[in-house]
This record gives sequence, structure tokens and C-alpha cells, in this order.
Amino acid sequence: MSNQVLMLALAAYGSTYNPDFANQCDVVIPLNSNWCGVFVGSLLAKLGYELPPKPQVARSYLKIGGPVDEPAIGDIVVFWRVAPTDWRGHVSIYIREDKNGIYCLGGNQKGKVQILKYSKEKLLGYRRI
Repeated sequence: MSNQVLMLALAAYGSTYNPDFANQCDVVIPLNSNWCGVFVGSLLAKLGYELPPKPQVARSYLKIGGPVDEPAIGDIVVFWRVAPTDWRGHVSIYIREDKNGIYCLGGNQKGKVQILKYSKEKLLGYRRI
């Protein structure tokens, strides 16, 4: 499954927000809102996987699949944004990590689908579908 998600995400590399992301998740998100969750949700929906209850909310991805301690390329990775206990977060696709951070491919990463590095200190968890 991880390779399928990765290939779909790579096919969208460089894209900006597309309303089809939310449509494929069967949700509506406000204009100019964060769209990382609906991007990941659209990938899962295209592959026929069940989505979390609120795919537009990044932290909801902590409720699907199974937790993993040692992620593989293509796994889902969830971070906190404002505070570890706040409802807001970021969800993306794991690529690799080094001592300085975790490299992820996702949507709404500086306004488009691309690979960015995130702090390990903000990691909430890895999930494998």
C-alpha cells in the first residue's frame, strides 16, 4: 500500500490545492483553509481505503491503520502544529529522516504538494495502512 500512496502523491508533485481533494473525501473545507488532510485522504480514497472520520483534520489520521515505530517510505506521518495537545496538526507521507528532521511529501506544504523537512520534536506518530 505504501508504494501506491507514494506514487499517487508523486504524480501530484508541485500541484496547488484542487477542490477534487476534498470532493474525493466527501467533505467541504472553507476557502483558504489547510488542506493537508484532504490531500492524504484523496490518495487513500483513490485506492479504495477507508478514511478517518474527519479526513480534513490531520490528527484524525492517527486513528487509521496501525502504529509503527520504524516507518517505511509511503507511511503516514502526523505532526502537531500549535501545541502537542491542540487539535491542529499536519499529515503527510513519510519519505525519510535524518538526525535533523523528517522529510515528508504532502499537500499544503508551503502552498503546494512537495517534500519538506519537519521537526522530529513535533511528531505525533507514524501509521501504516
